[in-house]
Amino acid sequence: MKLKMKFMLLSLGATIVPFFFLGIIMALQLGFNIFGDSFEQNIAVVRSLQADLPEIIKSKEYERLRTLETFLSTAVIDKDSRVLYSNIPIIAKGSIAATENLAGLLSLHDHSRDILFLPYNFEGEQGTIITVLASPVLSFQNHFRFFFLLPLVAIFLFTAGMSVMIIRSINQSILFLSKATKKVAEGNLDFSLQTKGNDEFTSLSRSFEQMRRQLKEEFSRRSRFLMGVSHDLKTPLASITGYLEALSDGMAKTPQQQEKFISIMKEKSGILDQRISHLIEYVKMETGQWRLSLEKVNAAKFLADIAACYKDEAEIVKYEFAMYADISPETCINMDKDLIVRVIENLVHNAVRYSGEHKNVVLKAETDEQTKTLCLGIMNKGPGIKPEELELVFEPFYRTDSTRNQKGFGLGLASVRAIIDAHNWSISCTSVPGKETIFTIQIPVII
Repeated sequence: MKLKMKFMLLSLGATIVPFFFLGIIMALQLGFNIFGDSFEQNIAVVRSLQADLPEIIKSKEYERLRTLETFLSTAVIDKDSRVLYSNIPIIAKGSIAATENLAGLLSLHDHSRDILFLPYNFEGEQGTIITVLASPVLSFQNHFRFFFLLPLVAIFLFTAGMSVMIIRSINQSILFLSKATKKVAEGNLDFSLQTKGNDEFTSLSRSFEQMRRQLKEEFSRRSRFLMGVSHDLKTPLASITGYLEALSDGMAKTPQQQEKFISIMKEKSGILDQRISHLIEYVKMETGQWRLSLEKVNAAKFLADIAACYKDEAEIVKYEFAMYADISPETCINMDKDLIVRVIENLVHNAVRYSGEHKNVVLKAETDEQTKTLCLGIMNKGPGIKPEELELVFEPFYRTDSTRNQKGFGLGLASVRAIIDAHNWSISCTSVPGKETIFTIQIPVII
């Protein structure tokens, strides 16, 4: 349950609970007649007393009042404050008791009973009959207190319970995240956050777990990066060192051998320089140390110039190149022209390098009117890429089985993706092993 819903439930409960309990009390009173029987019984006795009172006073047969002791206690006091009859323990027969003082005295003696003062005046006989109802009946004041205090107690218990539950839930979630944060701060990413529930802290925990996994993947990626750099730089450097030692030891005894060793070292130096350049370029892209110079470019003209360039190159390098474009002459896109030229160059050269016996590269462009995007595809015929390797081809230093012995760092496609991502474009790869491979770039057009 979300925190907002918990607090709403707390507020709603504080409003509804009092009325709920009042309804229960009233239903119980009506259904079970909690106070009705005793009250009605005592009223009947009092009415009977009032009916018989003139005859009892006239005949002075006060002992007849003893028959009512089961229901009430009585005392008869004449106008001179003399007690003519009493079965009330604190009022003695024959004593003098002022009625104005008896009310307070009786209330102190037993405040849970109702006390009635019934004045009489029959044929010259005047006085007061005091009746104390024997069965305890709550007065209106007691009723009011009961009905008022019970909902307050219910509100207190409900709000206290809900508050404890909410505070406990928040405290547990904060402690849970605090422990996880401490582990990450210490460099420990080898744990997992098990989350359950649907509140804001659970959502935060899921985001934290996603961050932990991404950090772990990034550290692993950096480790692979350093291992790849070390290996790919060490190989040509070791070769150069070996030939230098051979020259120093006089193993190249003829000018022809010396020239051969120097030529090999130049070749290895060129490979080393190329790899360092690729590495610097990739690091700049990954760290954001380069800026896009976006400009509005006519897509049709740009692609026509690209096609003309590669058609000339294809004649020299001996591969087949073709372009098929189905786009409007007015289609324009925002891009860094130099960087996108490098992207296409990388993809085309990869297509040529990894083609089959008959090197055939196709550049295809078409506009999707519904999504307002330009789809640019570079396709070649060749061995293709295995399905399990498709998701990895854009990873730094990754090489497929068929490219293990090729020159380069394996940073080409990683750089391509970095440039595409910087433009907020997208790139994907599909391949049918033994048949064809297609790299597709989705480019939003300017409307």
